[in-house]
Order: sequence, then C-alpha cells, then structure tokens
Amino acid sequence: MSSLRLLGISKSYGLLEVVSPTDLTVSQGEFITLLGPSGSGKTTLLQIIAGIIEPTNGTIEIGGVDATRLHSRDRQLAMVFQNYALVPHMSVFDNIAFPLKIRRHSAAEIQDKVKKALSSVRLDQFADRKPRQLSGGQQQRVAIARALVYNPSLVLMDEPLGALDKNLRDQLQEEISKLHRELGVTIIYVTHDQQEAMAMSDRVVLMQQGRIEQAATPAELYHRPQTAFAARFLGESNLFCGTVLGNQGELSVRLESGEVIRAPSTSNLSVGQDVTILVRPEQMQLLSEGESAAGANIIEVSREGQTFLGAVTRHHFKTRSGQEIRMNSTSSALDFSSGPGAAATVAWKLEQSVVLGGSSG
Repeated sequence: MSSLRLLGISKSYGLLEVVSPTDLTVSQGEFITLLGPSGSGKTTLLQIIAGIIEPTNGTIEIGGVDATRLHSRDRQLAMVFQNYALVPHMSVFDNIAFPLKIRRHSAAEIQDKVKKALSSVRLDQFADRKPRQLSGGQQQRVAIARALVYNPSLVLMDEPLGALDKNLRDQLQEEISKLHRELGVTIIYVTHDQQEAMAMSDRVVLMQQGRIEQAATPAELYHRPQTAFAARFLGESNLFCGTVLGNQGELSVRLESGEVIRAPSTSNLSVGQDVTILVRPEQMQLLSEGESAAGANIIEVSREGQTFLGAVTRHHFKTRSGQEIRMNSTSSALDFSSGPGAAATVAWKLEQSVVLGGSSG
C-alpha cells in the first residue's frame, strides 16, 4: 500500500520552475530521503507535500486520498523542523501534548500517549522542564516526540539535525532510525548530508535543479549511479571519459591518454560513442613493481601525494593525460618513499567499472 503518491507535481514562480513535473510513490513504512544540493528543490517538494506551498500542477495522494487541495492540518501528517519550533513558555509535556489537545483527545489519552512518547525518546525525567532548560539534542527529541505522539500517517523532517554537532547528529540518526523501525511510520526526510542519507534511508531520492536525478536504495545509488552528477554527489568518484571501441561481451573504451579500459557490456552504446566510466577510489589497488593483475584494468600514473584520514589513507595520482584520480586504502604498508612524481600503476577489476547512463546488456 502506498502512503504517498506524487503525480506530475510541479511548482513555478512566474517563468522560474523550481520543481519540474515529478512522480514519486512512497510505500507504507518507508524511510525516504530527499537529498541534493542547495536549490535542488528538495525542501520545496517537502513543503508541497506538507501543504505549506500549493503546487502549480499535479496531484498529491496521501493514504489513497487526494490531498492536493486539503489544508495541512487535514493531511494527517506531522513535521519536524531544524529549529525545533517548540513553544518556549510550555513545558516539555505540554509541547508534546499540544497536537493531542487540538484534536480533542481526552485527558487520560493525553497522559498515556505523552508518557509513551517521552519514553520513546528517553526524556521521561524531563516532562516538567521548559525548552530553554534542555540541550539542542534534547529539544530535537521533544520535537520528534511531538511529531509522533498522535500516530500520523506520514512524518516529514526538514533537515532536523542540521543545527547539531557531529557526535550528537550521529546519535540522533540512530535514534530516529530505531523509532522508525519500532513504529513503522512513513518518513520523508530532507538533508544535503550524504552520509546521513545513506545511513538512515530505505531509498534516497537524489534531486538536482528541481527534478529527480535518481531514486534508489543507498547501495544502488552508490554502486550503480546513473549519471555523472549522481556519481560525484554521493561519495568520492574517479570518472574516466573515453570513446567506445567495442561492445561485444564487454565494453572497451579508449581514454584520452590512449589507454584502453574495460567495463561490463551495455545495450545502448555503439562503437564511436563517447562514454563516462566511474570507478570508486576504494576499488582501486596500487600494484608493486613487477606485480600483475590478470583480467584487471591497469593504467599508468604518477604519484602526487597522500592524505592520512585515520582509518583511511587517500592516495593522489595523475594519469598520462593529466587527470587527477584518487585511491583510498586502509593499508599502512604502501611504499611512498619515492615521493611525488614517481611512476606507479593502479588496477581495478572489470566489474568495478560502472558505465554511467548505460543499461546492462
């Protein structure tokens, strides 16, 4: 059963189209993240779903009901904002109880539901405090509890962790994910943080310039991006541009440097076409002198240096054509004693070459 369906939803201000015609179906209980850079349209799309902004065209269905023209209070959804939006003179209890009171729940129901909501976000001992007496993370927990207290069919979260430090963000990511699993509520989450989207989502909807670039699971989006934008935005990427030499059984591509690399065959490319191949930095390996790598792609590079990042060391190279590439390694045994400018050889498996825009053949 779908919890949300967007059919041809768009938004324009005069001649400026901020959301292009968009279709999206969200299943009951899914955690969907709208991910993209500033100005990609993700927050506008969320506000259209919430009823804050009226779409120019299209239809919104929530729980099978046409909600396109419904007031936001009639859409059976809740929203969590980055700035918490708590009422400062109300206690934590009353902030959480507010949605129940305006829906005319009984005092006994309110007491029971608020108690359960406080327990779910581990704030049982803070019911009588005012928001100003809480830390930022505690205030955001209150906002989350308030959103969940009346069991809405859909919860919208607009960069709710954006104002918190990294450690607290990581902690609340885990708590929100746990609540999602326990309650089975449908969540539409907006962020520009790639790691946050990858860690929390069932599916990521990557947006650019008002349109959906790709919608997929985090693993699919990372390992099989469909465009150069998707490859660059989600994780680190090495992109090799070249010309198709052959597409029989496997794809052969001649690079600008003259070297030939191979990738899995695709059904929509012919000899002479330009193509872009993605290789993730962690999938590359540095070959020692005299070492072979049967069946692998191999290119000659020069060493440019390395950056120590703790668990990972990032190695910088340049190809014959001057393209900068990166390789990530957890090994501390790589010999860089020869220093920048020295010749080296990197390799990766054929199946780790991702043809952007290609479909498997």
